[in-house]
Amino acid sequence: DDRTFMGEPEKAAESTDNLGAEVTRADTSDSSTDEFQQVLEAFDEIIDLEKRYDIQGKLGAGGMGTVLQAVDKRLGRTVALKFLLDEFGNSAQALRRFMTEAKAIASLNHSNIVQVYEMELSAKGPFIVMEYVEGGSLVDLLENGPLGLEKAVDIICQVCDGLDVAHDLGITHRDIKPANILMTTAGVPKLSDFGLARQVSIDHGQTQEGAVLGTSD
Repeated sequence: DDRTFMGEPEKAAESTDNLGAEVTRADTSDSSTDEFQQVLEAFDEIIDLEKRYDIQGKLGAGGMGTVLQAVDKRLGRTVALKFLLDEFGNSAQALRRFMTEAKAIASLNHSNIVQVYEMELSAKGPFIVMEYVEGGSLVDLLENGPLGLEKAVDIICQVCDGLDVAHDLGITHRDIKPANILMTTAGVPKLSDFGLARQVSIDHGQTQEGAVLGTSD
């Protein structure tokens, strides 16, 4: 909101709830363990997380997910691993939304959208393997004060370029905010957190009645 874009960190913190804060979750308590296991059948195998990845630490967390920094031992590259929170361990709807996020981003290929490399299942649960963006978020950048007009316009124009590609494929993000715009060290913005995305080809443009999506502020 206006407080965030004015670069007021003590106020901006109020606006940086990550994807899946209480007001963004919708209903995720819908299912039984059996239904959750049926959704998991989409995965072919359970991988050894520690054998494949060297976990470096926690990058952040929201109301529905936790993101870890890790090194892919096989490829030697740094990645971000996004896991569902333990409290959603038997919610088929939460898992479906999680998988929708992975499929939505994986279908996009644009320099201003965080890339998804793959989705795997470990003993810890399903997780998304994503591009690691090392420069923090737009919120972090704004902590240094308000952006100059030229830089702000450049960032937003690049984000709009990414959104244009998503819209061409029938994907609507539905939670655009500074916390969901990651920045590379070169200053390139990358749109992240498509967990609330509406994908026309998947849900035919329908949203569950009574669901609250997005961030309230």
